Amino acid sequence: MAIRFVQALFEGSTFVGVHYILGCWYKEEELGKRTGIFTSSGLAGTMFSGFLQGGIYASLNGKGGLAGWRWMFVVDFLITLPLAIYVYAVFPDTPDNTQAFYLSEDERKLAITRLGRRFGAEHEHGDVGKSIFKRLFTSWEIYGFCFIWTMGSNCEMFSTNAIMNLYLSSLGTYSVELVNYMPTGVSGFGIVATLILGWYSDFTKKSWHVGILVSCCAVVTGAIMLNPPSLAGKLFALYLNGISWANQTVYFAWANRLTVEDAAKRSIILAAMNTSAVIFYSFWAISFYAAGQGPMWKEGSIAMMVSGICMAGGVMVVRYLEQRDAKRRASAVIEATGSETSEKPDSKFEKGAAKVASNEV
Repeated sequence: MAIRFVQALFEGSTFVGVHYILGCWYKEEELGKRTGIFTSSGLAGTMFSGFLQGGIYASLNGKGGLAGWRWMFVVDFLITLPLAIYVYAVFPDTPDNTQAFYLSEDERKLAITRLGRRFGAEHEHGDVGKSIFKRLFTSWEIYGFCFIWTMGSNCEMFSTNAIMNLYLSSLGTYSVELVNYMPTGVSGFGIVATLILGWYSDFTKKSWHVGILVSCCAVVTGAIMLNPPSLAGKLFALYLNGISWANQTVYFAWANRLTVEDAAKRSIILAAMNTSAVIFYSFWAISFYAAGQGPMWKEGSIAMMVSGICMAGGVMVVRYLEQRDAKRRASAVIEATGSETSEKPDSKFEKGAAKVASNEV
């Protein structure tokens, strides 16, 4: 337990840290795609681990006096070492402080100018000082995004708690290798859904569409698992739940987009989203998805449906608040550029804001 605690302490910043870095380098219309690639890489690792576990059990179990599951730790360790060295060497930091050896001086400047923000502007206007508490807790973003991501994380429970593995094992008709291989399809479906929905959220700028879609799928999978018509029906529900992985892509990209002008606030909100979800997970998984509750997980199926409904409600509230703030900014832009001067808005933001105010979008 002590080792696990130290591991979590050091790796806890990785997930939200990468999301923060993505928000520093990419434009609003690029975030969904890049976030989708990042989260899909994690799913690819999960999918690959199923084949890896099956292969290790089949070929190394008992070799050198070690059980197959012990060899898994050895192989994981050997894979991790070169990756750690690679990341340490190539991690880019942020555009305004990057020292990446593979970027020229012109490319470093381009990384900043292409975002349409003045050099270091988000850090000047988003510093970590006494005002951060006011900027953070008087805004709706921290509450709204923490809520919808926590509910979204709860909707992944069939996929993240090895439910299919446990279910297949309980049937007693599948080999150890197949019990590891078959659930990889959940990750495969999750990768496809994550990439498609990430692209969709960038193209349409309607992240809430994805939230509602995933909410509906959570309710459907919970309903089927509550009373599965057949083995095929239950497996269908477990595979369908893979779409819930798209929540990670869309919600973190959405939060990145809406808080891009305040670096400190953005970083804390991204971290708070992950923290709130982990706090819930620490008791939610034990309460509703424990191995002893299988192979039906009736309590978990009900919890899945409730989480989906709550997430849909939260997504609609976040959408409303996003639109409200956009109209307020648009009114301010029009008042500053329209009523006081006849000049047309020049910036991309001003043009977009003017469209919002005139109900053109």
